[in-house]
Amino acid sequence: MAAAAYWLPGCAAPPPASRKRPSRLRVGVIGLRVQGQRDLIDCVRHPRVDVRAVCDVDMELAVQAGRAVQRAGAAPAVHQDLRRLLDDPSLDAVVVATPDHWHALAALWACRAGKHVYLASPASHSPAETRWMAATAQRHSRVIQVAMPSRCHPAVLEAIEHAPQALGRILWARAICYLFRPSIGRLASPAFVPPSVDYDLWLGPARERPLARRSLHGDWRFDWETGNGEIGASGAHLLDVARRVLRADGPPTRVWVAGGRLGFDDDGATPNTMLACLQFDNGSPLLFEQRNLPIDLDAGRRMDRSHGLDFGVVVQGTEARLLVDLRRRTAMLVDERGEAMREYRGIGSALDDFVAAVVGDGQPSAALSRVAPAVDDIHLVNAAYRTGTRAGRADVLRQIAGHRELVASFDAMDQHLGRNGFDVHRTPLLCSGWRSVESGGRFAGEDPGNRLLERSYRSPFVPGRDHA
Repeated sequence: MAAAAYWLPGCAAPPPASRKRPSRLRVGVIGLRVQGQRDLIDCVRHPRVDVRAVCDVDMELAVQAGRAVQRAGAAPAVHQDLRRLLDDPSLDAVVVATPDHWHALAALWACRAGKHVYLASPASHSPAETRWMAATAQRHSRVIQVAMPSRCHPAVLEAIEHAPQALGRILWARAICYLFRPSIGRLASPAFVPPSVDYDLWLGPARERPLARRSLHGDWRFDWETGNGEIGASGAHLLDVARRVLRADGPPTRVWVAGGRLGFDDDGATPNTMLACLQFDNGSPLLFEQRNLPIDLDAGRRMDRSHGLDFGVVVQGTEARLLVDLRRRTAMLVDERGEAMREYRGIGSALDDFVAAVVGDGQPSAALSRVAPAVDDIHLVNAAYRTGTRAGRADVLRQIAGHRELVASFDAMDQHLGRNGFDVHRTPLLCSGWRSVESGGRFAGEDPGNRLLERSYRSPFVPGRDHA
C-alpha cells in the first residue's frame, strides 16, 4: 500500500464533513482490556451515549464485551479489526483504549473516517504522531480528546487558577509517581498466543516478532516498541498539571534524566526508577520522580510518599506550597509550616467533557492540541534516557551540581534505592547528561535522541500523509 494513501484499501470512504451535531453520540469502543472495560462501562451508563460497536484483537474479549452491552439493552456490532468498525458510517465517535503503539493510527484513521476520538493517555508513541493527529483533526474538523480527567476536576482547575497569586514566585515543581510494579518475569522461549487473538493485528505498526513476555496484555507498556514506560502510563497526567501551574506552554529548553530497571531480571526494557528534570524559559525546574520499587525490601507493596503524596504534584513558591493529589482528586495550599491555607474539592468527568464538546461544536478541556506539550515531554525524557550512558553517583552529582532541588531529589532517590539493596556506586544508572531542546521540540544539533522522536511503521499499518 502506498504510504501517501488517503485511506486504507478495504475501508469505506470517509463521509463528507458535516456541521450537523448529534443529540446523542453513537460510539464504537476499540480496545477492551482494563482501561477499555472502564471506558465501556462509562459509555453504557452515559445518558447521551449509545454504544453501537465494540472491537478488540482478542475476539474472546470483544464477544464478552458485546454480550455485556446487550445485557444493558443494546445490540452492538462486534469486531476484531478496527478498520471494519471504522467502516461503519453510522458511528459519530470512537473510544480508543489500545496499547500506546496503536493510538495514533487509530485516531488518524478515525478522523479520516469522519469520527471524533476519545483517546487514552498518553495519546502518542512519538512527538511526530502528536503533530500528525493534531493536524489531521483540524483538517477534518474532528475532536480528539485525550483522557486526562484532571483537566475536568474542579478541584484541580480551581487550584491551578488560584495558585499563581498564592504561591508567590515559583521555585520548582515536582511530579510524584510512586506506583508499585512487580517484575514481569523472563521467558526462555516465545510465549503462546491464544487462538482468539489476531497477533498480527495486535502488533500493527510494530515490527514482526514472537511474543517475548508472559502476558500479552498489560506488560506491553514496558516494551519500547509498544509502550512508553511508566512515564507514559502515568506521567502525562502529572506533567500536564505541573506545566499548567508553571504556565509553561512550549517545550523545555533543557532535559536531564537518570534511572534504570533495577532488581528486575525480566523481559521489560523501560525503567522502574527514574528522575528527570525539565527546565523552561521561566527558570522554574519541573522534576519527574518515578519509583516502582517499594519503601524497602520488607515493605511488600507499600510505597514511599513525598509531602503526603504518592501520585500527585508539588509546587513550591516563595509564599506557599501547592499539593495536588491526583489519586484522591483534591488539592491544597499550605503555608511554610505545612498548615492548610485552602482546600479544593470537586470531581468532573472527562467523558462528559468530550460528549459536550462534540454535541456542542466546541473543544474539550483535554483536546490533543492543548495537552500536546505534556505528551511530548514524555517522549523527550524517554529519548534522552535511552541514549544515555552509565554513570555512578559521583558522575551524576557532577552533572547536576548547582541545581539544589535536583540534587535533593537525587539524594532521596539514592536513599530509596539503598533501602532496596542497590548501591549507585556499584550499580551505575543510565544518565542522559544535560540535553538542549530547540523551540520545535527536538534536541539541539546531532543529538542521538532525535532518531527516537519518530518511529517506523510496518506495512500496511502506516499513518498516511494527509496531515503533512
